[in-house]
Amino acid sequence: MHQDIFNIEPGTAVIIGDFKENFKLDYNRVHEQYDYFQQDPVTCLSFVVHHSTFKCPHSKKVYKILSKCLSHNASFIIRALMRILKEPEFKGVSTIKQWSDGAGHFCNTEFLEYLRTVNLLNSNKDKTVVEVDYFSASHGKSECDSAFGYFSRLLRSCVPADGIKSMNDLVDFFQKETSDQSSKLLSSTRNSEFFLRSTCKEGQKTGDYRA
Repeated sequence: MHQDIFNIEPGTAVIIGDFKENFKLDYNRVHEQYDYFQQDPVTCLSFVVHHSTFKCPHSKKVYKILSKCLSHNASFIIRALMRILKEPEFKGVSTIKQWSDGAGHFCNTEFLEYLRTVNLLNSNKDKTVVEVDYFSASHGKSECDSAFGYFSRLLRSCVPADGIKSMNDLVDFFQKETSDQSSKLLSSTRNSEFFLRSTCKEGQKTGDYRA
């Protein structure tokens, strides 16, 4: 994976995907014990994308899919990835290198069949090449873990006085905090965070948020 990122070529996207520990609503600065055990879980699916073009040799974006749908299955991942691949930076991508662990929601015929059909080229003759790779067992931490750790630290240290009560509050919180942090960095070193809130209903999308 690191070699794919280091040697990334124009027209290539390296996508690292992973489910992380669920977030839980609601968040308050002080929790009563009863309130803690009544919290609602929120699925967190992360995609870290490295992308290269002739104009921009290397860019990095972090996509967070937040949902109260707790089904970590191929259908959920496919819907999320379909939405992400609609972003402008993927137009004309000739090669995708997909990395994930070997969990069943990534390693199954439904997901692999979807990847086989992906084509981001405006051509009937050429087709986007998709390479699928899996981390070895006990592979250690990936960039998805780093991204999740960053958002978890924000929740521990920056929860607003009135708390975070809903999915909208959670997304607004992440959007504001990541924007504030990014504004402190030089433009050449900034990453983009993109938040997608989805539901359990097939194909239904309820909101996109970019920081």
